[in-house]
Amino acid sequence: MSKKLGLIIFLNGFFGVGLCQDKGKKVDLSLSRAIELGLQYSFEVKERRHGDQVEELRYNLKKRSFYLPKINVYAQNTISHTLLRAKSSDGTHPLKFPDEETDIRSNMAKEGAIGIEVSEFNFFNFGKDRDDLKRASLDLKRNGLGSKNFFMNYKFRITRAYFRLKEAIDKIELAKNELALNKAVYELANQKKKSGLKSDVDLLFSKSEMMNSQKNEKLSKRFYSKLLFEFNFLLGQPLQQDYKLVTEMTYRPLKATLQDLLKWIEVAPTLMEAKINLNQTKLSLRSTWKDLIPFPKVSLSGLRYGHAYGKKTGGTVQQFSGSSSSSNMDLRVGIDFSLPLVGENGLFNRFGVRSAELEVERAKNQVKMARMQAQGEIVGQYNDLKSQEEQIVGLKKSLKNSSLLLDKVFEAYKKGKIQGSQMRQAIGGSTQSNKELKGAILAHMEAKMALAMAIGMENPFEAKENKNEK
Repeated sequence: MSKKLGLIIFLNGFFGVGLCQDKGKKVDLSLSRAIELGLQYSFEVKERRHGDQVEELRYNLKKRSFYLPKINVYAQNTISHTLLRAKSSDGTHPLKFPDEETDIRSNMAKEGAIGIEVSEFNFFNFGKDRDDLKRASLDLKRNGLGSKNFFMNYKFRITRAYFRLKEAIDKIELAKNELALNKAVYELANQKKKSGLKSDVDLLFSKSEMMNSQKNEKLSKRFYSKLLFEFNFLLGQPLQQDYKLVTEMTYRPLKATLQDLLKWIEVAPTLMEAKINLNQTKLSLRSTWKDLIPFPKVSLSGLRYGHAYGKKTGGTVQQFSGSSSSSNMDLRVGIDFSLPLVGENGLFNRFGVRSAELEVERAKNQVKMARMQAQGEIVGQYNDLKSQEEQIVGLKKSLKNSSLLLDKVFEAYKKGKIQGSQMRQAIGGSTQSNKELKGAILAHMEAKMALAMAIGMENPFEAKENKNEK
């Protein structure tokens, strides 16, 4: 097996993907397919899903312990073997052991039990266990909120990386076009120099621009390779895999009004997080009061049912372990009275209660602050988007003008009506206008994704438009 083939097999097994591995072979990849690959093979996604499963299992364990008692299977087995040495006939001196005259008596005993038992189970403790379960459910809800934001952000990251990679491909094409134009200008300058129509300075300027274009093309290809590596790692794909990106980056102005966006503020992630924290502080305050007051408690001591065997005991066992009475049933209702009067959590100084009350007030203030911050972020993102849209309108006009200017200047340069510096300026202006417009459209799309993250909705303003998309 060659080293190259071994590396390909290793990458296939490492990433778990069967995409084409032929060198130079590009795979057609749409944006939706890229997101599917990322959600299936990404290391980050797998780690997040495993964490979500762990949190859900922890909550289910808490929930089961609340509704069901803990049941154990027990088994005990003891074997004892006792050797007794008898004394001599006069009863004074023991015989030597192991002497053949020694009278040895052997005693073997075997005893044990097997069955099931139920440990102590609370029927009622004035809602303390229920509060613990509610607190666990809030933790699960917080984790679910974080998971929702993670997957939303991850899809946006793939979208951003996809179109940045496509932008890098466009820059390579722009660099190639610029190089072709500068080569043509250099050849014209060289011809005119031989004809005596141009000086050495103009020829050297043209050659310099051509060499700069060659350098820019190489830099563009190097930058594309870097982005391709990062893109494949994000998707969990072989790092050398190349693509033909088939989804076009389209520009869609924001149609939603600021009033529409502010209506969705209640589902903003920062505000939802603050609300969950407020509910948890309220539960903590209630638990603090319950710890101070001796509320009644109804519980069932551990029930044991099984079979015992041995010389002294045997047969079926039905009892409540720990029962001090002769009865096999032991249902207890009692009050565990322990009321601290002074000290850290004493009833008179109420340090613990007051601290919990302040935490509730603090959480309420955080909810108000989170709502205001979300409003400010939405307003800021909305204003930035509108400013970018105005900029894109201007850049479109600039590109149209620079493209028309380039065509006119090139024709004039071939006829010797303008200088080489004007030709170089027209080429640079056209290339720059293309880059600026594509960059502005990409920045506009990224700003819309940032606005969606601030609201907490994956696609709040383009749902209707995307219904007809394939």
